[in-house]
Amino acid sequence: AVAKGAGPGGGATTSAPDTTDTDVAPPAPGLSIDKVAVLDDDNDNGAADKGETIGYTFTVQNTGNVTLSGVKVVDLLPGLSAVSPVSVATLAPGAQAVFTASYEVTQDDVDGGGSIDNSATASAKTPGDADVSSAPDTTSTNLVPGAPGIVLDKKSALDDENGNGKADVGEEITYTFEVENTG
Repeated sequence: AVAKGAGPGGGATTSAPDTTDTDVAPPAPGLSIDKVAVLDDDNDNGAADKGETIGYTFTVQNTGNVTLSGVKVVDLLPGLSAVSPVSVATLAPGAQAVFTASYEVTQDDVDGGGSIDNSATASAKTPGDADVSSAPDTTSTNLVPGAPGIVLDKKSALDDENGNGKADVGEEITYTFEVENTG
């Protein structure tokens, strides 16, 4: 920068140039994810049953000092609906983007017991086209406790050839076994 001015006699004067250097922080990309699971508990039993839906919300934040592009959520849970939106074009430093997906609880999940544990990460590109990823965030949704049960209903039918209502030698009795899973 230079300074210019005019003196009392009208003569112009100009200062010598003076420069300063200001250091700019180096690029420091960063990405975080906060995953939340909410169970649509149709029967209000506090646990996931077959056919109920778990809604997932993924809040991704740019925790660095550079704008990120192609921001997306990576969740590998088999059967998870497509994450929406698929990606966000850019995410400025400090900004957040929200993604969603859902999962329908299966009989295999219930048979496995325990819980549905699921992790997700966020990924993006830096202005220099380098990859940046978040640490994984995991949720756990409790499944309905296993309650095995079985009922047997045994029936018999007599081939009553002589019509006396009793099993006689040579007559055949046919048994039917009906088994029901009541668990």
